[in-house]
Amino acid sequence: MTELSAVSTGTMIRLDDETITLDRVEHLGATEGALSPVHGMPLTKIKFSRNGRTKRRIYPSMMLVERLRRGRNRP
Repeated sequence: MTELSAVSTGTMIRLDDETITLDRVEHLGATEGALSPVHGMPLTKIKFSRNGRTKRRIYPSMMLVERLRRGRNRP
């Protein structure tokens, strides 16, 4: 498990029990809105494709995700 802030574009992660490849990762920094439920927390914006559609989501940077490694071909 790793924090979302540690992943980069092209990384494969497991999100909602589904494996996705991140098309874009943007670290936004801490929020400024005093009434925001994530006030002062750094955020990360991700972009990925699922079922032929491009999805964009913003999550807290400290959210834990499972980083997946690509399988190796074994002889």
